[in-house]
Amino acid sequence: MNNNITKISVSAISDILSLFGIPSSSIQELWNAHCERKLAESRDILFEEITEGNFNHIADDDKISLMHRYTLAAMNGAARLNLRLLAKAINSIANGEQLPSPIYANEFNRYAQILETLSDEEIHLLAQLYKMREDDLEYIKLHNEPPKGINADYFTKLIAGYEYSQPEKIKEIKARACALLRTGLIYQENIGCGGSYIYALTPLFDRIIKLVDFQDALDRENR
Repeated sequence: MNNNITKISVSAISDILSLFGIPSSSIQELWNAHCERKLAESRDILFEEITEGNFNHIADDDKISLMHRYTLAAMNGAARLNLRLLAKAINSIANGEQLPSPIYANEFNRYAQILETLSDEEIHLLAQLYKMREDDLEYIKLHNEPPKGINADYFTKLIAGYEYSQPEKIKEIKARACALLRTGLIYQENIGCGGSYIYALTPLFDRIIKLVDFQDALDRENR
């Protein structure tokens, strides 16, 4: 039965490849080259991020699970920026407080499902919202009162900057924020009877930001 399924699968793949003008005999060579390229890229990123990681307190099974999940993301075509986020998470988990096994792998797998699906634009928006929120919190700390006007809501402050100069940009940001609802990193809140919404960062984002510096990842890839 399994052999029959395998034969059908190989036949189907050969037919699909022929549509792209790729000889079926080349599939193994192409796959091997793809794997080698993606694994080399992921290895270099991981080495850059894990410079002082201490994995001594993590069980071998968890270490294997972490690396398997990371390399699987690379093989599935995750972008460099997403791989860097995953590498940062691994490094932070390794350097964090000692946790009972298998929490490390379970925690990373949960976050990896989110981090590897983020687009560059979504990562940039999350970094912007986080900085604005931190700026507001710093204002409260210094002045012992919340910011006034649009500064009281960092999402409103973000889109207000484009209100007159780039109104289409506001639609893009709102659409991006709406798409991020799937991740659980932001939530939507109705602020009026007219159906106006704002978006804010969630407790899940707060847990992830302790492991991953989104802005640093963006800066490293831009360099």
